[in-house]
Amino acid sequence: MEITKVYVDQNTVLGNEVFVSGMEEIRANDYNPASYRVFEISSRKEPSAFLIVEGFKMSDVPEGRQKIVFPRGIAIERRNFRFGGKRKRENVFVAEEMRIIKTK
Repeated sequence: MEITKVYVDQNTVLGNEVFVSGMEEIRANDYNPASYRVFEISSRKEPSAFLIVEGFKMSDVPEGRQKIVFPRGIAIERRNFRFGGKRKRENVFVAEEMRIIKTK
C-alpha cells in the first residue's frame, strides 16, 4: 500500500512565517472533479513550494506577496494539478483552509 497523504506540523515544516505570492484557479471539469486554487508559497524553511486548497471559498485571494495562516493544518500529498498552463505531478502542500493575515 502506497502512502499518498501525510499530515505534518506546519511550524516544523514551513516555519512560523509563510508567504503566498501567486495563485491560479482551476474549475471543476471532467479531468478535475473539484474546483481548487493553486498557490506559490515560500517561507524561511521552504523557499518555493505549491499549495493546493480545494473549494474557492476555503481560501482568500492574495494581492501581491502576503503572509498567510492555515487554521486547519496542512498535509503533504502527491497530486496531479495544473499551474501556469502545464500539468504537474509532484508532492505539494494541501490545506483545507488558507487565510491571509491582515496587516494594519
